Amino acid sequence: MTEALPQRKKLEDQGSRFQHLADFQDYIGDGLLVVNNSFRSHANAADKMRGAQLEIVLRFTTAYQESLALDKTGRNYTAQKFDINRLIDSNQPSKETLATIRTEIQTAAKTAPKDLRKTVDQKAEDDAEDDAACA
Repeated sequence: MTEALPQRKKLEDQGSRFQHLADFQDYIGDGLLVVNNSFRSHANAADKMRGAQLEIVLRFTTAYQESLALDKTGRNYTAQKFDINRLIDSNQPSKETLATIRTEIQTAAKTAPKDLRKTVDQKAEDDAEDDAACA
């Protein structure tokens, strides 16, 4: 049984952008398979470069197709990323809240027992000693 040859696309063909991208991915994937099979038996620089270019095109097409993909609510992935950024921005603490947190940390550090108030230099020395002991 022989497989029918794919029909060449025409400018008059209709379909969604997503379907055209899927067809293009199939076409590029088939070309990549042929180049890789050819490269196994006849290794040359041109096939290696052609294969690398086809892989780049395939990755780009996949990324573009994913950016078009819609979620359950009808938003695409790019819009979701912007929604996440807006959410982070809207939940940013005020300057007053950050100042309160800083003073609480400084107060807690001053009232902590002396053995818990190591300086950064002492901590670095302790870490270096631990590293030396493990070596």
